[in-house]
Amino acid sequence: AGNAYCVLTAKHNVILSDGQGTSIKIQTSDGEVHEAIHSKLAPGNVDLAVLAFESNRFYTIPSINVSPLKKEEKLVVAGFPDADIRKDFSTALVTQGTLDVQKPSEQGYNFVYKLVNFPTAPGMSGGPILDLTGSL
Repeated sequence: AGNAYCVLTAKHNVILSDGQGTSIKIQTSDGEVHEAIHSKLAPGNVDLAVLAFESNRFYTIPSINVSPLKKEEKLVVAGFPDADIRKDFSTALVTQGTLDVQKPSEQGYNFVYKLVNFPTAPGMSGGPILDLTGSL
């Protein structure tokens, strides 16, 4: 039936403002659009969701860094800013910075990120945060 893949994102990206779910589409790096066949939302105010899709194509899966992040660790953040900020949606905005602090928040996580080249922008939430080895 193909390969099964999971996508980790922000829960607020997959929930409508009235709290009801909607059909979720996932666009992969090759431009293919896949419908999510399953979604799992974190409980309460934790702003995380896992989406699953299947494809006959092979996609590279990043490793997951399970080591605690350290202050001043270099990170890369990627995402697609809101339409009113950016007109070209064919490529992601990628920024590099360092971790200033990480502290728990009501949503389950919080990073204070010092930027090196470009700021992150509204609409980029749910995109990957990678270390310099390419691990999530």
